Amino acid sequence: MPQAAIPYLMGASLAVTAGSIVESRKARKQRSKAARVESRRRDIESRRATVANIEDARQAVGSIQNVAALTGGGQSSGALGAVSSLTTQLGANVTFNQQLLTFAKRQESYLQSAMDRDFKSQTFSSLASLSMTVAGMGKR
Repeated sequence: MPQAAIPYLMGASLAVTAGSIVESRKARKQRSKAARVESRRRDIESRRATVANIEDARQAVGSIQNVAALTGGGQSSGALGAVSSLTTQLGANVTFNQQLLTFAKRQESYLQSAMDRDFKSQTFSSLASLSMTVAGMGKR
């Protein structure tokens, strides 16, 4: 290989490495956006499930109170116990949904951190490859 071609090849190698780094950054940004959208989707689903649970519990409480009033046991221990049980179950379900959401957000954070580290690793790998290429061309 003629010595005059080495600077051009080094320049081309540098341009390709820079292009690879730029595209990796763009890809990382898109993955980050996708993760944020997924997080928002989970938030909405969790809220929707919580609202549905509350509505179901209200309907069940209303039915219990209605039946108890019609049968003359409006303030009976059975009716009050059933309402209390439904309220407790609702609280447990809402808490469970919130815990799942918290874990999902934590997982998302870890995955984002891993993607950032992968990006840095790829950048260093590209730069190392470029430096090895340049070092190899300079020896000839």
